[in-house]
Amino acid sequence: MKKVILIILGILILSFAAFVIYGFIVMPPEGAPVINGVSFQTQYPLGSTMIGTIDFGSYDKNVVGLVIKHLESTDKVNNVDLRPLGTEGDISGSITNTINAGDERNVITESFTVVDSNGRTSRPFPVRILYGDLSKVVNTYTQNIQRKNTSTSPKKLNFIIVKDTDTEFGDQSTSTSSGVVENVIANQIIPKINGIWSQCDVGFTLGKILYEDSKTLKTVNGRSFNSMFSRLNGEGVISVKSDQKSDALWIDDIRQQIGLSKDDYVVYIIGNRIINTSSGKPESGFASNKSVVIPWKYLPVQNPKTDEWFVPETLVSILAHEIGHNLGLLHPSESQISTSRYTDSNLMDVSEAIPVSNLIKEQCNMLIL
Repeated sequence: MKKVILIILGILILSFAAFVIYGFIVMPPEGAPVINGVSFQTQYPLGSTMIGTIDFGSYDKNVVGLVIKHLESTDKVNNVDLRPLGTEGDISGSITNTINAGDERNVITESFTVVDSNGRTSRPFPVRILYGDLSKVVNTYTQNIQRKNTSTSPKKLNFIIVKDTDTEFGDQSTSTSSGVVENVIANQIIPKINGIWSQCDVGFTLGKILYEDSKTLKTVNGRSFNSMFSRLNGEGVISVKSDQKSDALWIDDIRQQIGLSKDDYVVYIIGNRIINTSSGKPESGFASNKSVVIPWKYLPVQNPKTDEWFVPETLVSILAHEIGHNLGLLHPSESQISTSRYTDSNLMDVSEAIPVSNLIKEQCNMLIL
């Protein structure tokens, strides 16, 4: 008997006792549930409800929970208790929920994991959906990340995983044991960044990948990365002001304390949100000189059926954008370049729906290398 659950995606407000959330890509234990497939439309119009199916195949144990991770987010995990909905044992039928999916264009990359009554979890199964008319933006991004980078003097790009900020990149019990982080950064993130920056003949090679606690990342004067953290409604966040330079130039001093060259570029991956204390709004990233801080909570997910990696386009675009600030570029509204010169989906245009990725000749000529 085919066991299928009909799911409506969105903001699911259901609470249940905590289930064991599967780490990443480690093979599930023998007898664990398996997701055979997740089926949704590839694109939905704004204001519509996203409906799809999760196929469990012939699993004969009690599936009691569903975990949905929004891979672009730092805080959206939907834990769905399936038991009150009569899904224990043989599963047949559907779950329906009324969801307000919103009206903003978005590339939605979700990861599905199911949990049985013994706490065993399936491998995560990813799905990617375009919400709203994003085909042109995404097609441009796809073309740009596939560009061959021919830079003859690539810059070294180091990654520091700030372990105590609740990012899966820093969960060494599950990620580094199988080389997942190294594989994702070297073979997924770096090539995509290089594809985008090949438009300006700028390239990057992978330097070091380091795992550090925020309190041990210190400057010459003893100030630590941890000093940027504060509490907001009980949540740990990084607080910055509108004038980011006044808060962040000291970050560049950290590199020398951990053995990196002053000429190297450094990406700090954290799991917490960045909050602008002047506006009270979250920031998607943070750039200072040759340093970037980016909230990237969840590791990319590999499709267990096809081995295809699902690396959120939005986060790659944000990282490439912040590197643009490292190289001296401003937002179009702040730049000396006439706004009429900018093409659609420009990498530095924060008013565009991400994933933006285009660069123009005038921007390439302004780079500080």
